[in-house]
Parts: sequence; C-alpha cells; structure tokens
Amino acid sequence: MGSDGVTWKGINIQENPLKAFLGISISTLYNLDLTSGSYYAEGYVWLKYKEVPEWMREWDLEIYECPLKTVGFINVVEAQDFETQLEPSKPTLDDDGHYIQWLEYSGKFIASSLDLSLFPFETIVLPLCIELDDLYAGESDVKYLAAGQVITAPLSINGYSLNHCQVIPYINTYQTNWGYQYANNYFNKHNFSAYQAFRIETTLTRDPWNSFVNIFLSLIIVMVIVITAPLVAIQDYQTKLAIPASALLVLVFLQDGYKKILPPGLNYPTLADLIYTFNMFITIMVFLWSLIQTKLYFASQLNGGQLKQAQLAGLMDNQFFLITLFFSLLAPYLFYTSCKRKKLW
Repeated sequence: MGSDGVTWKGINIQENPLKAFLGISISTLYNLDLTSGSYYAEGYVWLKYKEVPEWMREWDLEIYECPLKTVGFINVVEAQDFETQLEPSKPTLDDDGHYIQWLEYSGKFIASSLDLSLFPFETIVLPLCIELDDLYAGESDVKYLAAGQVITAPLSINGYSLNHCQVIPYINTYQTNWGYQYANNYFNKHNFSAYQAFRIETTLTRDPWNSFVNIFLSLIIVMVIVITAPLVAIQDYQTKLAIPASALLVLVFLQDGYKKILPPGLNYPTLADLIYTFNMFITIMVFLWSLIQTKLYFASQLNGGQLKQAQLAGLMDNQFFLITLFFSLLAPYLFYTSCKRKKLW
C-alpha cells in the first residue's frame, strides 16, 4: 500500500483528514426489556461536510462518494433484523454550501451495564453508540453538531420518564488490529486500533408513584398485619401463629412477581431485595415470638399461673410490637441511603 502509517501514497493523512459534522436524532424508543438489558430505537444520523479528501478516492471509492457509509452502530443486537436506509441515495448540497446525507436506522440495542441497585426507584442510562468504523482515529475529524433536541420520541417508556439526553464524543479502542498490518504501522503499536465514536446516552427515571403502588403497597398491607399480630390476645394462639406463617408465603409470591422483570443472576441486591428480605426476617421473628409466647402460656397452666402469664404476655407483646414497628419504618430509609451511596461510588 506504500504506507508508513501516517501517509497514503505520499499524502499525509493526519494533516488532511475527513472533516465533517455529525448529527443524530432518536424518534422512537420502545420495548425496554430489563431482563435482557435491551431496547428498540429508531431515528436518523446525518453527516455534513464540504469536501472529501482526495486520498479517500483511491483508498475506497464507495466511502469517497458516500462518507456516511462509514458510520456503524456498535451496540446493535440481532444484526440480521437491524435496518438502515440512506436518504437520499447520494449526498445533496445544502444551502450553507455543505453536502448532507441522512441515514435512517431501526433496530434493537443492548444496554449491558444497567444499574438496578435502586430498583424500583432507579435511574437508568440507555446507550446508543456509533462509530466511524472505516477510518482510524486521525483519518477523520468529525465533530458533533447539535440541531435541536436529540430525543424527539415520547417522553415516557415502560414506566420510565425522560430525564435528559447527551451526546459524548470519544475514541473507541480495540486490542486487535483485525489482521491488518497497516494498523500496527499507523498506531505504532502492536495489535491495536482506534476509531472516532459517539455515545448517545438517554437517561430515564422510573416513576416513583407507580413503583410504590405496584411493588410496595401490597408489601405494606401484609406487613401491617404481621407487625400487629403480637397484639392478638395469647388466648387466641392459633390466629397468633397463623398470621406470620401465612404472610411469609404471601411475601415469597410477591417477591417472585417483581423478580420476573429483573435480569436473572444479578450480582448485587436491589433495594427491593433488601426491603423484602428484611420484612421476611421480621415475619419469621414474629412467628418465633408468637411460638415462644404460646409455649409459655401453656406451660403456665401447670402451676395455675395462666392469668398472670396472659397479662405478662400482653405487656411483652406490646413492647415487641413497638420494636418491630420502629425497625420496619427505619430499615427502608437505611437501605435506600446505602444503595444510593454505593451507586455514587
């Protein structure tokens, strides 16, 4: 190829890169799936430039005639179903003297690093990453050009509302040269390549009221019954024991309900996990407390102290009720601040 890594047939590429402006819009966001960490998006990418360097004609005539074809999407999944279409088929001259062309896209994208530690009150970031995958860093000088709002899609999706959207330019690096010896010479580094890229981050926040109603309201109703179970008179010991035992089964089913919308095998507990686990612990403690109180009540029948034991049990039950109520109210706040602190780290 006659290249020493920075020249192409005697032309210094890094002194004559492709200079252009890139814009992007997201017109539709839908089918957000937390279990797979994926979502669907549709929109446009456009490229504006005055001229294309002459060295690109000999290097790749197709890219020279249509530079927008060098734009690729990094985090696409199910590539066989991903659709793109150039509009128009060839770049057109705009009123400002720049050539412009649009690329319509539609497909499924992966968001592999969703932070769900505050679920169901989490804020998530959906990335859409594009790359100039035919031009090494230095061969292109493409800048992001804002043209109004990036997000033109509806401001809510699957219970989330739009917080903000930003475009972050960066250099995407790979620890491989893709078998291209020219890359080793160009970067003066073995098995390495780098490209200009842009990361569009759409930040969404889950609606707190919907989260409370759908995930925690049933839990609160169950726990009100559980926490007040010690106030049931010891003489009605069957009810006293049945309440926490039945409630524990209900809590298991409630937890299984929200677990179905989370990715399997998370390596950290969510806020909902901590709250549900704590309330299961409280329920077990209430059951054990009721069991001990019942045993002491029947043991008192042997020495005729049944009435005295009933009065003592009532006093102790009141104290146990206040203790469990205090920790049940305090624990969610402590768990929330703990999860939020870990998120900031």
